[in-house]
Amino acid sequence: MSLSEKKVLFIIPNKNFRDEELIEPRRILENNKVKTNIASKTNEICIGMLGTKITPNLTLDKVIINEYEAIIFIGGSGSTIYWNDKTALNLAKEAYLKGKLLCSICLASGTIANTGLLKGKNATGWIDTKELIEKTGGKYTGKDLEISGRIITAIGHQVSKQFGEAILKCLENKIDN
Repeated sequence: MSLSEKKVLFIIPNKNFRDEELIEPRRILENNKVKTNIASKTNEICIGMLGTKITPNLTLDKVIINEYEAIIFIGGSGSTIYWNDKTALNLAKEAYLKGKLLCSICLASGTIANTGLLKGKNATGWIDTKELIEKTGGKYTGKDLEISGRIITAIGHQVSKQFGEAILKCLENKIDN
């Protein structure tokens, strides 16, 4: 499957997602012909912490995991709304069980931690996720980026480009679903 046949889903909160954590990885992927969609709790305009406004393509309850090669949770102060959101947690679990890439950056690593999927794996995220990652069995490293099997985690906005490049590289190396 070529990159032009691959599609990824970014999941953002309606308010206070970290702008560059969405913009930079999305730009990298789209510049390499990967199709992207954005989902949120509602279809209302989402506003980033730095003022970026974006309308999601769909709501979380309409996501069909089989349509995507990767699910990417974007951080920012608003992303904690997904830490205990059943729909978001179930999407993350389903994606992983179906062999998809599961990615998070910054505070969004708390969502993946709460799925239990980080148990025994190295992971990173904003320092506020350290306790949660460890409590759910993950090994918080505090590194800029961690790739643990099909799970990619990044510490925060300062590594948005590196995060996007890592996702792209994994998509390039992933031949089948």
